[in-house]
Amino acid sequence: MHLQQRAVDMILAKNSGEKPQCAVLETGHVFRIENSALVYFLRKIGKTGRLTGVRVESVPERSSWVFSFFGCLFPKREQEDLSGPWSSLSENPMPRISAFIAISLGMVAALLIWMLGNWWGFAVEWVLIVSRAINIIAIRRRSSGRRSGSFKTGERGGNTGNRTLLIILSQDRWFKVTGSWADLEKATITQWLREQNNIEGLITGFATVIVYLAAVLVTNADQLSKILLICQLVASAGLLGICNRATRELTMHRGQLCVREESPAMPTGEQNLDIDATVDELIRESGRSDWAVKMGLLPPPGAE
Repeated sequence: MHLQQRAVDMILAKNSGEKPQCAVLETGHVFRIENSALVYFLRKIGKTGRLTGVRVESVPERSSWVFSFFGCLFPKREQEDLSGPWSSLSENPMPRISAFIAISLGMVAALLIWMLGNWWGFAVEWVLIVSRAINIIAIRRRSSGRRSGSFKTGERGGNTGNRTLLIILSQDRWFKVTGSWADLEKATITQWLREQNNIEGLITGFATVIVYLAAVLVTNADQLSKILLICQLVASAGLLGICNRATRELTMHRGQLCVREESPAMPTGEQNLDIDATVDELIRESGRSDWAVKMGLLPPPGAE
C-alpha cells in the first residue's frame, strides 16, 4: 500500500525496460511504444509464437463521480448497444467480482470491528481506507494522458479513421491492434502516469506515514480485531492478485480508454506462428511493405 505511487518504477522493472517496435500498417510508419502500462498488459496476455488480436476503444464520459467510480468495475463501451454496463460481466466476471469483493471487505471488517466495540481496531481500519483513497485520487490525477514525446507519427489529416498496428514484443509475441487513430495514439505514445508535483508528493507522503501509524496503533487493538484485520488484508491481497491475473482489459487515462484482448487475429491452432506467412498476409491487407522493411522483417529492396 505504501508503495502504490511507485507503480511506474515497478511496471518498468517488470517490463525489463522494453519499448517494442510498432508499425502503422496503413501508413508504413514505425515507432516505439512509450506507454509502459500498455507494454505490461501486452506482455501479460501475449503468448510466444502467437498473434493476439487487441482492440482499443474509447469509453464514454461518466455523468458524475459516482458513475465514474463504479465504471471502473462495470465499464460501458461505445460499441455496446442495448446490453448496458452489466454485459461486461458475461465476458469475464472473475476480475470484477474479485475486485468488488476486495473493496467490500474493508467496509465489512470496519463494521465488524465497530460492532465489537474496539475503537483502536476501528481507527486502524479507517486509517488504511483513507490511505488507500488518497493514493487512488493521486493516481487518477497523474493519469493525464500527455504525450511522452514530440516525434511525428506519420499521420497527416484524416486521422479519425481506423488504423491497424503491428506490435512485436520479446519472446516472439505478436499483436495486431485495431482502433481509431486517436485512441491508438493515446494508448501508445502518451504517458501512463506523469511525475508527481509538489502538492501530490506531500499528500502521498502523508498517506505513507499514516500506514506506518496504523502499524503502531494496531498493537492497542484486541486479539479478535487483529485477526479480522489480518484476514481482511490477506484476503484482499489474494483477491486483487486473482483480479490482476484474470483481467483481459486495461483501462487508462482516467477510464477514457479501454484496451481489451480479442480472439486471435490469425488463428494458428497448435502450430507456432509462421512469420513469413503472417508478414505476407499483413502486407496483402495493408497494400504496402515498407513497414516490414523498417521493422527488419523483410530485407530492403535491392539487398541480396
